[in-house]
Amino acid sequence: MSEIAEPDKPAAEGPETEQPAAETPPPRRSLLLRLLRGTLFGVLGFLLLVLGVLAWVVGTENGLRLVQDLAHRFAPELITIQGVEGRLIDRARLTG
Repeated sequence: MSEIAEPDKPAAEGPETEQPAAETPPPRRSLLLRLLRGTLFGVLGFLLLVLGVLAWVVGTENGLRLVQDLAHRFAPELITIQGVEGRLIDRARLTG
């Protein structure tokens, strides 16, 4: 029986067949660029976190209560607030 190579399959490998060249890996970015990129993402993430907390403080009644608690904690003799209602961003009602 003779072997007939199908068009889809290569013939049996022998000394006359070529093997594909090993692909070289892509060059790595320099350490400085990787550090800069990581630092940039870290700073951007921190800024997003700060903006989110700030939006929570000025946009919710719980944020206003946090401000009241902090004011009472750091200046109890100067500031006396019995209660708060509303939000810092539009209407805040302080009683006391």
